[in-house]
Amino acid sequence: AASPADAILDGDKVTPMRLRGRRVMRYPLRLALTGQLAAMLLEWLAREVPSSTPYAFWAIVPCILCFMPTTGAAYLKSAHRAWGTLIGGAVALACMYFNPHKEPALVLAELFVVTFAGKYMSTFSCIDYGGVTFSLTWHAVVLGGFAKDVSGSFKALETPLWRVGMTVGGALFTVLCSLALLPCHATRKFERSSAKALLCIAEVCLVSSEALLLGHSPPAVGHHVHAETSEKDEQTRGPEAVAALVKSLRASLAERVSHLVEAEAERKVVPRVFPSLVHLEEALETLSCLANATRVNCHALGERRAVRAAGAQRFLAAAPHWGAELAR
Repeated sequence: AASPADAILDGDKVTPMRLRGRRVMRYPLRLALTGQLAAMLLEWLAREVPSSTPYAFWAIVPCILCFMPTTGAAYLKSAHRAWGTLIGGAVALACMYFNPHKEPALVLAELFVVTFAGKYMSTFSCIDYGGVTFSLTWHAVVLGGFAKDVSGSFKALETPLWRVGMTVGGALFTVLCSLALLPCHATRKFERSSAKALLCIAEVCLVSSEALLLGHSPPAVGHHVHAETSEKDEQTRGPEAVAALVKSLRASLAERVSHLVEAEAERKVVPRVFPSLVHLEEALETLSCLANATRVNCHALGERRAVRAAGAQRFLAAAPHWGAELAR
């Protein structure tokens, strides 16, 4: 069924299968195209630079793991993986330099510290995926060195540098593909979600105020009241419509917050209608509180008026002369 905001504009219409299929298939298609292009590029690189063949896996992994539905999300995750790989590689090389003989006790101590630090850093929103990538890179470089006995400074640096370079290159390629292949921008999603939220806010205030002024619940959004509609149906559809609108507003809050973080990452590459999306979100939150206060106050005033009307009716019914006729 259509969302409350869409129902206000178009009625409660079911989204056509063609549009739903297009929305569902868009992200898998973009991901598949990115992986295909990355594989073709790595195949060409293997022919030109044969020594890069053993490290192609480290370039294809970011194309699969860091490609997200929106451009902003792909940029954030790719950036986290890139800098996590760079820092993890640098720390791994430093550990290999200060422990050239691979003393097991020292390596185990380093493993504990790096694993703890990487997981702890991933709990911060500004680091997130980069913390896990940091510890993963350290494990791949340092623990991978146990299986090889290389001599010479260049041989010792060749594998870590190839892994770091391939990973960073794959992350950059992922961002470029997210911008070029059927792009889906978080900025546009945030703007559409904000417009729907503003429409729901206005409708909550309108329906609540109309119910208070008319003395009964108005019809639900997207429906029309016919002359033969029963009084009971008219009284039940209004509250249900307001409840659906309020539920939609609450559900859209988390969606807008997630899109806001991703949209801020797209600031320099995606044009926007509003210069500051943060201020727009703050205004929407204020209007949501105002709409909720209007709904609660209108409901309270309606109940108070109903109590007063019932009391007046009982008073008239108790009149000694013509009470029953006056109470009708």
